[in-house]
Amino acid sequence: MGAARFRSGWRGSASLLRGPLRLLIGGQAIGQLADGLAQVSFAQLVLFDIGRGATPARIAGVLAATLLPFSMVGPLAGVFIDRWDRRRTLMITSWLRAGLALIGVAAALGRSEIAAYVGILLLLSSSRFVLDAKAAALPRLVAPEDLVRANAISGLAGMVAAFAGAVGAAMFVSHSATAGFVVAAAGYVAASVVYGRLPFVGGGVRTQRVTTAVRRVGQELAAGGRAVMAQAELRWPLLAVWAHRLLLGAGFVLLVLVADHRYHMSTSGYGLALAITGVSAFVGTMAAPWLTARWPPMVVLPLAFLPPAAAAVVVGYAPTLPGLLVALAVTAVSFQCLKVLADALVGRATPDRLRGRVFALYDVLYNVAFVMAGLAMVLLWRPGHERALVWWLAAAFAAGWLVIARIVRGWPFVESVPVSVVHRWRMRVLAVAVGALPVLVFPKPGLWWAAWFVLIPWLLVVRGAPSAREAVLRGWLGAVGFLLAVHYWLLPSTTVFLPIIAATLAVLWIPWAVLSWHLRQRPLAAVLVGPAAWVVGEVARSWSALGGPWGLLGASQWRSPVFLAPASVGGVWLVSYLIVAANTAIVVLLEAPRVTVAVMLIAALAAGPVCFALAPAPAGTGRADVAVVEAGVVDSSTARLHDQMAATERLPAGRYQLVVWGESSVGFDLFTRPDLRRELQAESARLDADLLVNVDAAAPDGSIRKTAVLLD
Repeated sequence: MGAARFRSGWRGSASLLRGPLRLLIGGQAIGQLADGLAQVSFAQLVLFDIGRGATPARIAGVLAATLLPFSMVGPLAGVFIDRWDRRRTLMITSWLRAGLALIGVAAALGRSEIAAYVGILLLLSSSRFVLDAKAAALPRLVAPEDLVRANAISGLAGMVAAFAGAVGAAMFVSHSATAGFVVAAAGYVAASVVYGRLPFVGGGVRTQRVTTAVRRVGQELAAGGRAVMAQAELRWPLLAVWAHRLLLGAGFVLLVLVADHRYHMSTSGYGLALAITGVSAFVGTMAAPWLTARWPPMVVLPLAFLPPAAAAVVVGYAPTLPGLLVALAVTAVSFQCLKVLADALVGRATPDRLRGRVFALYDVLYNVAFVMAGLAMVLLWRPGHERALVWWLAAAFAAGWLVIARIVRGWPFVESVPVSVVHRWRMRVLAVAVGALPVLVFPKPGLWWAAWFVLIPWLLVVRGAPSAREAVLRGWLGAVGFLLAVHYWLLPSTTVFLPIIAATLAVLWIPWAVLSWHLRQRPLAAVLVGPAAWVVGEVARSWSALGGPWGLLGASQWRSPVFLAPASVGGVWLVSYLIVAANTAIVVLLEAPRVTVAVMLIAALAAGPVCFALAPAPAGTGRADVAVVEAGVVDSSTARLHDQMAATERLPAGRYQLVVWGESSVGFDLFTRPDLRRELQAESARLDADLLVNVDAAAPDGSIRKTAVLLD
């Protein structure tokens, strides 16, 4: 399908709007402003309300009632758009919509719900003519490489206008729906005037009478379908949009059901889901030009399935309302990026004489997918089984990514990749691997002496980057590997969140990577300043809100009193600084031997022995025997206390001077449980030894604290 790039981002958007595109988007914006007014006005008369406690069947019914009728108009609209002059189609449809708004005036005055229902369905149906004609006309007004940007501008203008119209209507329609319809009618007339200034934008190809074509609408639609099936450039973008929209609809309905069944909110989950998807669509439309400017369309097309898959996996472990909101937002943003790109691909690849019908078919697939999602949830929804549904969604998104990537030969199924790209990704993967090497210096295996050269591969990978941006990425990836390796033991408790935590904390190592790369030609500064950036990252990482001082490089020297001695001068931070300085000095010497750098390396290695030799030897005053009691992983506080007490009771009396229980060994506050405190003191008296325990419980003020308590 090719890998042609579209023009860069949003650059040049102002010049793009100086031409006829300005009239097309202006007319669309005015029309959708009127849409917002009219639809809110009709909503006062006919309420498609989904309140709290909604069922999947109710949601599917509302989706079918609001999406299917006007979607069925799509094929008919496609025939008109291809057979009639598209500029005249836009003008005439706007006048007809003005008439529908006036029907709304009559419905409001007569309080006729039936007339209002018919009016809103006709209004929504007529929007297919406008939106499909706009989509078909757009490729006639801009160059192919500008289509993504033009579609994004058009989408943003329409969203903002419709939102403004809805908000404006909500401010006064409750007092007078009639006024809303009157203003909307004026807006449609104004849109028709703007459309009238457009140049020829295609259509008007009449190989047969329009009435004949309408009677043969099935054949006309089949012609559009054959065009889609015959061209891969049309077939696969439409398949991607349909599949993503189907899964987005399933996530939408799931959020509504969870919000209404598990949480007591004053508003329904349906309104919440609509708000989230609306805001996310705006964000996705803004992001689409930026993405397509940086990656080929055939890369972006399948990758739009990956963020929702990742979000669903994470939320599957804890399907709470906030998590589902975030997952739905991620999915909606990804879908909108995909749709803007697909609009451009379809518009560019479709022959002008078939463009209306192809976009009409596109529109039908788009809306039917959402209704199908609602119907599927009727069969799949079971209260209390949200986690399984979320994980099935994750699997479906992942499968969608792999299938679409395989079809369009996108990543990871690329047929040919430039050598430079292969090398770049190899080095990035290598950065993760070499970043994990420092795990060797911590227990186990406890190779503390390797700390003085273990950072050399990571430094070489970072310093060898072709640009500062690549150095940042390699430094960050190395830090991800380092944190994952050092904190692997957290995996049972953090599960899939450990990579997310590691990726977030790895940002603290970016300054070190930047300095290591920028100071390549300044060896003295590299040895003196680079290690300081590492230490700053460790200090920030040691903040309790970020987990505490785990995995500090200086702590690796705990078994070597000689090399740990500088900690008496500058704490563990000075030991870390000396280790990084020694590694950096070795790298500089490998690249270009320098006497001054060699002296600095010797100084870094000698700092420990010098401090050890100069420090006064600790004076021993006696010997103490210590017993350590550890019950292992026991979730129940009562069972854990029982197991540790039973193990302690097996210790002989008078043998030890101190007995130490493990972390979180006591799950009850000893100041509010005097009976338990007395029991522990009695055991301390029996042993004739102090008892040191760790309390992990709620304090009297309600806060959860870990407190070391010594009982004698």
